[in-house]
Amino acid sequence: MKLKAIGFEGVCSNHPAEHSVHYLASKLHEIYEKDQAGTLTEADIPKCDECGAPLALNMAGEDFQINQKQVQAFQDFIQKYEDKKLVVLELGIGPRNQMIKAPSM
Repeated sequence: MKLKAIGFEGVCSNHPAEHSVHYLASKLHEIYEKDQAGTLTEADIPKCDECGAPLALNMAGEDFQINQKQVQAFQDFIQKYEDKKLVVLELGIGPRNQMIKAPSM
Protein backbone atom coordinates (compact mmCIF):
# COMPACT_ATOMS: atom_id res chain seq x y z
CA MET A 1 0.00 0.00 0.00
CA LYS A 2 1.27 3.45 -0.82
CA LEU A 3 0.36 6.53 1.20
CA LYS A 4 1.23 9.92 -0.17
CA ALA A 5 3.20 12.21 2.09
CA ILE A 6 0.95 14.67 3.85
CA GLY A 7 3.27 17.56 3.06
CA PHE A 8 2.53 17.16 -0.67
CA GLU A 9 -1.03 18.39 -0.29
CA GLY A 10 -2.24 21.97 -0.08
CA VAL A 11 -5.34 23.51 1.44
CA CYS A 12 -6.90 26.90 0.80
CA SER A 13 -5.44 29.45 3.19
CA ASN A 14 -8.79 31.28 3.38
CA HIS A 15 -11.21 28.32 3.50
CA PRO A 16 -9.24 25.19 4.52
CA ALA A 17 -12.25 23.15 5.64
CA GLU A 18 -14.61 24.16 2.84
CA HIS A 19 -12.43 23.95 -0.28
CA SER A 20 -10.89 20.80 -1.69
CA VAL A 21 -7.41 19.45 -0.99
CA HIS A 22 -4.92 20.05 -3.81
CA TYR A 23 -2.13 17.61 -4.72
CA LEU A 24 1.15 19.49 -5.06
CA ALA A 25 3.90 16.87 -5.49
CA SER A 26 4.84 17.83 -9.07
CA LYS A 27 4.31 21.55 -8.44
CA LEU A 28 6.54 21.55 -5.33
CA HIS A 29 9.49 20.22 -7.32
CA GLU A 30 9.00 22.95 -9.93
CA ILE A 31 8.81 25.60 -7.18
CA TYR A 32 11.98 24.26 -5.58
CA GLU A 33 13.88 24.38 -8.88
CA LYS A 34 12.73 27.95 -9.59
CA ASP A 35 13.61 29.02 -6.06
CA GLN A 36 17.10 27.56 -6.38
CA ALA A 37 17.55 29.29 -9.74
CA GLY A 38 16.28 32.59 -8.34
CA THR A 39 13.40 32.74 -10.84
CA LEU A 40 10.46 32.08 -8.49
CA THR A 41 7.68 34.66 -8.87
CA GLU A 42 4.35 35.31 -7.16
CA ALA A 43 2.62 33.64 -10.13
CA ASP A 44 4.35 30.34 -9.28
CA ILE A 45 2.73 30.10 -5.84
CA PRO A 46 -0.11 27.50 -5.96
CA LYS A 47 -3.60 28.98 -5.60
CA CYS A 48 -6.98 27.57 -4.64
CA ASP A 49 -9.00 26.61 -7.72
CA GLU A 50 -12.19 27.79 -6.03
CA CYS A 51 -11.29 31.26 -4.71
CA GLY A 52 -7.75 32.07 -5.85
CA ALA A 53 -6.29 32.31 -2.33
CA PRO A 54 -2.74 31.00 -1.82
CA LEU A 55 -2.50 27.37 -0.75
CA ALA A 56 -0.93 26.34 2.54
CA LEU A 57 0.74 22.97 3.04
CA ASN A 58 -1.68 20.47 4.53
CA MET A 59 0.23 19.64 7.69
CA ALA A 60 -0.91 18.45 11.09
CA GLY A 61 -2.38 21.41 12.92
CA GLU A 62 -5.55 23.42 13.34
CA ASP A 63 -6.50 23.51 9.62
CA PHE A 64 -5.32 19.99 8.70
CA GLN A 65 -7.68 18.17 6.33
CA ILE A 66 -7.51 14.38 6.46
CA ASN A 67 -7.44 12.81 3.00
CA GLN A 68 -10.43 10.49 3.25
CA LYS A 69 -9.26 8.31 0.33
CA GLN A 70 -6.01 7.61 2.19
CA VAL A 71 -7.87 6.91 5.43
CA GLN A 72 -10.19 4.48 3.64
CA ALA A 73 -7.25 2.75 1.92
CA PHE A 74 -5.50 2.33 5.27
CA GLN A 75 -8.66 0.99 6.93
CA ASP A 76 -9.15 -1.45 4.04
CA PHE A 77 -5.55 -2.60 4.44
CA ILE A 78 -6.00 -3.16 8.19
CA GLN A 79 -9.26 -5.07 7.65
CA LYS A 80 -7.76 -7.20 4.89
CA TYR A 81 -4.96 -8.36 7.16
CA GLU A 82 -6.72 -8.26 10.55
CA ASP A 83 -6.38 -12.02 11.01
CA LYS A 84 -2.64 -11.88 10.22
CA LYS A 85 0.28 -10.74 12.31
CA LEU A 86 0.76 -7.11 11.38
CA VAL A 87 3.20 -4.50 12.59
CA VAL A 88 2.47 -0.83 11.90
CA LEU A 89 5.43 1.47 12.40
CA GLU A 90 4.73 5.09 13.20
CA LEU A 91 7.61 7.10 11.82
CA GLY A 92 7.48 10.73 12.84
CA ILE A 93 3.84 10.57 13.85
CA GLY A 94 3.03 12.94 16.68
CA PRO A 95 -0.04 13.09 18.91
CA ARG A 96 -1.80 15.60 16.60
CA ASN A 97 -1.69 13.32 13.55
CA GLN A 98 -4.43 10.73 13.86
CA MET A 99 -4.42 9.36 10.30
CA ILE A 100 -2.42 6.28 11.25
CA LYS A 101 -3.28 6.07 14.94
CA ALA A 102 -7.07 6.34 14.81
CA PRO A 103 -7.90 3.32 12.60
CA SER A 104 -5.62 1.03 14.59
CA MET A 105 -6.85 2.01 18.06
